[in-house]
Amino acid sequence: MESKRTQSANVSQLLALQQEARTYASKHDWFAEHLRSGFKPYVDLVEDYYAIRNKQEWYARGRARVALTFGSFRDRHLQEGDIPYIVRFPRMTPEMEALEAARYKRQNKDTSDLRYPGFEALTALDILEMDIDETVKRSFLSQYLCYEIPIKKSDDWQDPIDPSSLDVAVLTQHPEAHYHLIALFRIGGLIDFANPRPVIARPDNSGDAPGLQGHLWQNRSPGGAHSMSQLEANGVGADLLTVYSRFWEHLKGSLKREKTPITAASSVSSPDIKYNEKDMLPAGKFPKEIQDRLRKASKPGRLSKPVRSIRVGNVTLYSSSDAVRNWPEAFASTDDRE
Repeated sequence: MESKRTQSANVSQLLALQQEARTYASKHDWFAEHLRSGFKPYVDLVEDYYAIRNKQEWYARGRARVALTFGSFRDRHLQEGDIPYIVRFPRMTPEMEALEAARYKRQNKDTSDLRYPGFEALTALDILEMDIDETVKRSFLSQYLCYEIPIKKSDDWQDPIDPSSLDVAVLTQHPEAHYHLIALFRIGGLIDFANPRPVIARPDNSGDAPGLQGHLWQNRSPGGAHSMSQLEANGVGADLLTVYSRFWEHLKGSLKREKTPITAASSVSSPDIKYNEKDMLPAGKFPKEIQDRLRKASKPGRLSKPVRSIRVGNVTLYSSSDAVRNWPEAFASTDDRE
């Protein structure tokens, strides 16, 4: 258990990191835009995670129903060495169990003492899946006790990686493109924490009943704190500080690779802009086989082999350093740029 003094020191370090990132975003409009453009792809990443998880949960509940129907609290297809998926759902409250037992006894007078072992569990699962008011549903189910039914996973089962986890062991499993989105989301949330003018604007659906996008926007602050006083009261653990430090180091490393001489958004549209010809070039200056790829790779939100571009007058310029990094084979034998 970390001491209060240590956690307080961690808060100071996190706020120093926040100030560094916030200053960078305020001085570089293109970086702030990078943070904004990464928000929706991160939401999509989370949606994909829950879509897979929900599909797996419904599959597992179906197998749990089969097991319970036969009076078993374990999938009979499970073998030694299998890593099961655990279906967890709350038991009925004692009052509800008594009502269900009485109802069963009235309907089955001759077999009132022969209820199969999975009867209460199946009934609790039925209640959980009912399309009724959540408050009513919770009144039927226990807040403390639950069933746990181990289920054999399907042959094509692959556990998705949770993009909302801040566990270092989980974060290291993400592909680089996904990790980059997570870093943008978390550092964006850190920059906007206690910021009256957030870099990432509040989504339209983040009111009283927000969707996933609004929920993520509202809960992206470090440690789940909603105010500076709450952050200081809760403190910051060493693990959380380490994760945010790694996110920022990752982004800084990415910024060093991606940085272009053109940083002022207000001057990008000017036909008289002075640009670095060694990096930003029109499509015709690149090898012919990648010219179409450049246009596709420069679209906003591109995750695979992105290429930065700017508009100067009526001409679009593309980053040659990005192109060389993405398609080195096109530049290996000859340089088609004049």
